[in-house]
Amino acid sequence: MHFDNTGPDPSGVFEKARVEWLQALRQGDSLLADGRALFWSHRSKKHSTYFTFYPFTRFGELDARRDAVRATQAVLDKDALARYDLGDAVLVPPHHSKIWRRAPDNDYVPAGSEALTERTAACGWFEFRTPSFFEDAVVDSLWKELRTVLAAEHYPLACRAFQDVYGSSDIIYMWLARDSTVLRAAPLMKDVVTRHLGVAQARKFWKRLDAVFPVASTLTVERRLELSNLGR
Repeated sequence: MHFDNTGPDPSGVFEKARVEWLQALRQGDSLLADGRALFWSHRSKKHSTYFTFYPFTRFGELDARRDAVRATQAVLDKDALARYDLGDAVLVPPHHSKIWRRAPDNDYVPAGSEALTERTAACGWFEFRTPSFFEDAVVDSLWKELRTVLAAEHYPLACRAFQDVYGSSDIIYMWLARDSTVLRAAPLMKDVVTRHLGVAQARKFWKRLDAVFPVASTLTVERRLELSNLGR
């Protein structure tokens, strides 16, 4: 995962540079490799965050991707590279990469959403949680309880789980919807739990979960296929 953050960018400088880069990569009916399969983004008036997925199964594939990018850059003219670099003018810290590993045992997938993943969903939200040390069993038990409640109440958003294995111990949940209508119609998760457990028990549940598995941040996000190599 690579993270880009931009300041206010009303003219879309960052995105324009990447769209033009994709156009430069197209050579007839083929597309030169640059290794970026998928973009997701969170955008606001003050800043935007872009999440670039670089999927791999073996670490050696990272070397292969680097070599492919270098080969592509050697083929393209310097003007294309210069136009791409113009997008970096709006970047602000933090600017970094991490490695996320899929944690499918923590997924929540309601019936009918089996095909919904980071590649097929249109929008959703990222939830970053930080597990307490030496409380793995408690975290697992409470998260299983939450998924059981969500399933019983037919919570509509699918969840795909990842773990940050280099940089932090955070667990990242992608709560996914097929479109913005489904996302906006989804009830608040705390309301779902309250409806199922009752007010008193719901308060106890969230207090226990937040004590050992607190939320670090949440971000509303959308898939940005127009910036990606995916499906091109």
